Amino acid sequence: MDICGVRTNFRMPDLISIGLGGGSLVSNNGTPSVGPGSVGFELPERSLVFGGDTMTATDVAVAMGRVEIGDRSLTADIDPELASEAMAFMQRSLAESVDRLKICPGEVPLVAVGGGSFLVDRDLPGTSEVITPENGMVANAIGAAIAQVGGEVDRVFSLVGTNREAVLDSARQEAVKRT
Repeated sequence: MDICGVRTNFRMPDLISIGLGGGSLVSNNGTPSVGPGSVGFELPERSLVFGGDTMTATDVAVAMGRVEIGDRSLTADIDPELASEAMAFMQRSLAESVDRLKICPGEVPLVAVGGGSFLVDRDLPGTSEVITPENGMVANAIGAAIAQVGGEVDRVFSLVGTNREAVLDSARQEAVKRT
C-alpha cells in the first residue's frame, strides 16, 4: 500500500475512493460529468426522483430504467443523450479505478456494495464478473474498509507434548473465534 507515495507494509485493504455514488451530482457544462460533489444523505429531499431539483446519478439510472427508485416520471425531462453520456462517464471512472487496483493484468471479479451499487454495469470493462451480494446496498465504503476478513493469532506455542499440525489447528480455531 502506498501512502503519500511511500510504499508501506501495513496490513490494510488497498482502496481507491472516487466521488461516485447514488447522490453524485450530474452536471453538463458541454461535456456531462458526475461527481465528486454529492447531495449525500439529502438524496430523498434533493434528487429529482423524489421531487427535488437536483440531478443525481440515481436520477440518471432511474431515467435509463436501470433501477426503480422514487417516481420515474419525474425524470422525464432528462435528455436521453445526457443520461447516456453521464452513465458512460460513471462506467469509465469505475473501470479506471478497477484497473488502478489490479496487481496483475487481466480481468478480476468485482463485489459492488453500497447504495450506489446499481450504478455498476454488469459487464464493466476489466472485470470477469460483477457480484452484488444480497443486502449489499446497506454496506458502505467505511464498512468495507474495516470489515474483518481474516483472523490473526500472535503468540508463542509450545510443541512439548503435541505436534506442529495440532498447534496450527489450535491457532486457526483461535483466529476464527476472534473474527
